[in-house]
Amino acid sequence: MAIELVGLLNLGRGSEERGPATDPFDADFVVEFAQVYDEAGYDRVLIGQNARSPDPITIASWALARTQRLRVMIAHRPGFIAPTMAARMFATLDKLSKGGVGVRIITAASDAETRNDGDFLTKDDRYHRSHEYVRILRHIWSATSCGSAARSDRRGARRPPPFRARWSRPEASLR
Repeated sequence: MAIELVGLLNLGRGSEERGPATDPFDADFVVEFAQVYDEAGYDRVLIGQNARSPDPITIASWALARTQRLRVMIAHRPGFIAPTMAARMFATLDKLSKGGVGVRIITAASDAETRNDGDFLTKDDRYHRSHEYVRILRHIWSATSCGSAARSDRRGARRPPPFRARWSRPEASLR
């Protein structure tokens, strides 16, 4: 396995030297920072997620559309988006970016952090949920065609998902 050079994509201009950012989410800075990583030869950037940050999937789309070769690792906390929908979202972005998406499943460091987002499970329960979530993601991504990941409608009829292209297989890791 080759060693990858990974950076952290900050969303605002704050730093130890400058102090806190006046705007914690600066869309122009996100592009500038992603392009600096891209030009410096980094392989990918991590885009974090917490109860106070903008949506990391949207940030990833923004950065990928404005860089040449940089890939992203998107932090994603199960429990807010159904795993079937998340699988389609990540697979779509991975296809659009020609394989540029990785997913980092996170459970949050503290119960207080997740309660800020309305998730009242304990950390142990969040880990159990994450394991099941990853199992579902991998099942969908490993389907050889959309038909093999068919779903049932309210009447029990089976039909393929509306995403007709072969499923893309983003990388996934559990933290």
